[in-house]
Amino acid sequence: MDIVPQTADARQALQRYVASLPANKRTAVDYAHRCTQNCKYTMPAKYNIAICTYSLHTHRCGVGKCTLGVTMQDTTTACRITGIEIQPPAEQQHVSIQTPRSFNRSSSVHWSTPSRRARVPAGKLIRGTAVDILHKVFVSDKRQHITRAAENSRQNAGVRALINGKCDYWTYRKVYRAVDHHFASCSTVPTTVPPTLATYLADMSQIVKVESKKRNLVLKQNNACIVYGLLQLLACGFSPGGVKCIRQIEFVHEHGLSPTQYAKLPGIRARQQTIAVRQIQRVCVDESGHAVLQLPLYNP
Repeated sequence: MDIVPQTADARQALQRYVASLPANKRTAVDYAHRCTQNCKYTMPAKYNIAICTYSLHTHRCGVGKCTLGVTMQDTTTACRITGIEIQPPAEQQHVSIQTPRSFNRSSSVHWSTPSRRARVPAGKLIRGTAVDILHKVFVSDKRQHITRAAENSRQNAGVRALINGKCDYWTYRKVYRAVDHHFASCSTVPTTVPPTLATYLADMSQIVKVESKKRNLVLKQNNACIVYGLLQLLACGFSPGGVKCIRQIEFVHEHGLSPTQYAKLPGIRARQQTIAVRQIQRVCVDESGHAVLQLPLYNP
């Protein structure tokens, strides 16, 4: 933390914050104070400056400015005070390994030919991704483990609500709220997944991609992110202004995971899925929030 604001924007942010305080709470900077994780901070609008509410120390935050970054679980570096991302996720580094059977351009073996990988059509590639994701979300062993853990949590919450309780209305309300809190996480595990659902997800992914490209909107390039995002929206639907852009599918609503449970599946980052859902919603509306894209109805 800076003891004294060194830049013009830091001084302006501090002056703006002090001016917003009541007259009896306006104090000078406490130079003897040393900020810890127990301090509370505020960030005035339009400034990437964190201000300690106790001592009025300032901290410049943002890319190339913050020195208090910590590495998060998804390899993103974020400020431990403001939570602002100051460095994107680390790129995966791949090492090129040359074996005795591989040859480069300088190889003296003129008759060697590189093997060519068969090109898979985009539609078939997306459908294969959708099939794998549907299996992982609905019928895989990991999905069953997630549901069993949620059911155990619901049962334990109900038992805790009954401890030292009486047979009256308020005890009933406590148990009801505990069970209702876990209701969305305890959907039943189906035995099979409709094969038409994978085709529908693949087609809808293509429609969303084409629309985002036509309107120059940002959209995840990873097919898995788009399919996961569509699954979350198909569980509850999306109706801006009463217009059904994405209609709810009964199968996904009854047997799907809650949004907080997707992060428990292997190979999924919750932050990326949240971004994908918001981007798909943005494709369905215009700048004023009115619906401009309605996905076709699902026919099982």
